[in-house]
Amino acid sequence: KSRKATDEDYDRCLATMESAKKEWAMMPMPARGEVVRALGLEFRKHKKSLGNLISLEMGKIAKEGEGEVQEVIDMCDYACGLSRQLSGKMIPSERPEHMLIEQWNPLGMIGVIT
Repeated sequence: KSRKATDEDYDRCLATMESAKKEWAMMPMPARGEVVRALGLEFRKHKKSLGNLISLEMGKIAKEGEGEVQEVIDMCDYACGLSRQLSGKMIPSERPEHMLIEQWNPLGMIGVIT
């Protein structure tokens, strides 16, 4: 079952994201990856119904709708794997006995329109 979101739903979503941003940023990468993995599992559970919804909304055949959902699942798997790659560049500093370390941090709130 789906419903149309209201302006209030959108505002509440943004406020919730903003309040969670600092906690999310402080969470270790593998823990964030576990959250993304759990999202992928939810998409797997509802792949057929979500695929049917996409098919209805976009005028695609059911298999194409399910393929769209599979792409999301694949991206969740990929992102989960990346969360275990705790890497970054180490760059020599101009200061003696110092190194610069490149560290990736969460981007923050994003919106996706597909």
